[in-house]
Amino acid sequence: MKKRQYFRAIRRELKYLILCSTRTEEGVETLAEVNAAVRQSGYPDCGHHLVIRRDGTVEACRTLDEPARCSRAHNVEAISVAYIGGMMDGAPFFTATRAQLDAMKAVITTLKNCFPMVEVHTRQDLAGSDPGSAELEE
Repeated sequence: MKKRQYFRAIRRELKYLILCSTRTEEGVETLAEVNAAVRQSGYPDCGHHLVIRRDGTVEACRTLDEPARCSRAHNVEAISVAYIGGMMDGAPFFTATRAQLDAMKAVITTLKNCFPMVEVHTRQDLAGSDPGSAELEE
């Protein structure tokens, strides 16, 4: 990811950095594979701004100018970062690798330096105020 191109002027007010998973099973390894699975559900992409592969590689999915699509009540004011995984045998399960956790920490540090006003939350943290958080919503 080229930092200079990705971090340009943002034309929306940011309040949240939402951390989550892509809710995909083992075997899905790349952003292209995540997006292919999501397209089968009728969405154009996974809705996250950054996606972290199992090896820790960070891939950009949406520009920061676009709203997220991971937390219905907070999409317009959020940056969404997801690790690939989060499902095991068809049920939600924490599957992040050490490389993904290390990359997530680096991404959080970078984004907090760029946007010190954002609060860091998981999608589950915000679920109480967001009844549609379990669904991908535009």
